[in-house]
Amino acid sequence: MSSELVSIILPCYNEAGHLEKSIRLLYEEANNFGFPYEFIFVEDKSKDNTRELLENLEPKIKNAQFIYHDSNKGRGAAVKSGVAVAKGNIIGFIDIDLEVSPRYIVQFVEALKTNDAAIGNRKYFSDSVMRALIRDTVSNYYSSLNRKILKHNYSDTEAGFKFFRRESLAPFFKLQTNDHWFWDTEFMMYCFNQQLKVSQIEVDFLRDQTKKSTVNVLNDSFYYLRELLKFRKQLKK
Repeated sequence: MSSELVSIILPCYNEAGHLEKSIRLLYEEANNFGFPYEFIFVEDKSKDNTRELLENLEPKIKNAQFIYHDSNKGRGAAVKSGVAVAKGNIIGFIDIDLEVSPRYIVQFVEALKTNDAAIGNRKYFSDSVMRALIRDTVSNYYSSLNRKILKHNYSDTEAGFKFFRRESLAPFFKLQTNDHWFWDTEFMMYCFNQQLKVSQIEVDFLRDQTKKSTVNVLNDSFYYLRELLKFRKQLKK
């Protein structure tokens, strides 16, 4: 098992409904890590009481850093804030709703012994077969469109479960990049264009039915298509 410090970034936006449960599960899983770690919670100016909950938990939580944005800056910006203060040579970011289980963390860290990055390839599950089918279909459509437009070979660029070696991605974090969800695509295209060694690990994605989705299929599809086409022009330049 790695003896290197692993920094795990957790962007938090409107997470009050499951935050305390997720943190408890994270620390239960951390007992099995076998390597030093730190959690970095980045609160992105939530509309609910996520910040208040984190501030109350902060004195009670070990091996953790807390960042509080003064305005909502976006998922990409939250990850970048976490990277800026991370102490580890291995850095990861995962979604705090734990729809992809933290049990995969050890596997991802192990993959970095021989890779520059490790990314999740989601397989969707839900208590509703129809809901899982719709989410899987939308995700596969976007992934296919992403590959076709940008000419890469990654199955799932958008999974909120990625780990990487600091030295391999350090130049990427000096670039001006998207502050929102499209940041994940930029991250993966940097890996692809720099010919970094990337491990794609299949993970189960279990939808939390108590969480209100922020995904708007129609609006988000137009947004991603626009960003993909704009980004392709940037790459050509």
